[in-house]
Amino acid sequence: YTFFSLQRLEGGAREIQRANFRSVEYGEQMLRALEALQDQPAARPPLQQLRRALTREAANITEPGELELVDTLTQQLADYQRLVDDRAPATAQVAQLHRLRAATHRMMRLNTRSFNLQTDQAAALARSSRRTVLALLLLSTAVGLSLVVRLPRAVLRPLRRLRADVEDVASPGPATQVAIGKNDEVGAVALALNRAFGYMQDQRSVTRAALATERSRLES
Repeated sequence: YTFFSLQRLEGGAREIQRANFRSVEYGEQMLRALEALQDQPAARPPLQQLRRALTREAANITEPGELELVDTLTQQLADYQRLVDDRAPATAQVAQLHRLRAATHRMMRLNTRSFNLQTDQAAALARSSRRTVLALLLLSTAVGLSLVVRLPRAVLRPLRRLRADVEDVASPGPATQVAIGKNDEVGAVALALNRAFGYMQDQRSVTRAALATERSRLES
């Protein structure tokens, strides 16, 4: 379970976080380009930088509503390029730059919120996994303790019964065999004892017969 949780933490959520981080980086590049265009509205390097960063952001869309923002930025950049080509008044160009900057900030806020949300969800999953692992450890400890308490009883009970049966067979009385309760290790010991007792009884019978024969021979 822990491994699966870690895989989830390092899988899709982390990939989305990386994409969000890249989008914020592209937004910062766009803002730097817009700042340069504020001083030189028709400068080609800032325009190229702005267009390049926007193209990379268009290939890095992961959040709902991000595609619409990228489309808006693309249209606003085209409108700004048209204003520059038409040598529109500086006020119109500056106003369009403000619109581009506002849309860029919205795109960055969207990805920042998603990044923070993914981080919070990953932290919550980590806490949940930690609690689950702790619960499993406590459960396994309780099961282990119960086995430690009950297992000796389960083992000693048939051994005590076997000892009592052996004492009955060894003492004077009608008992000649040990009862075999189960076909397990204790049962195998009981079976071996029965064979030993049987052999001893056979030897006792042979000895008694030999003594009776010898007594008859001596008396005759």
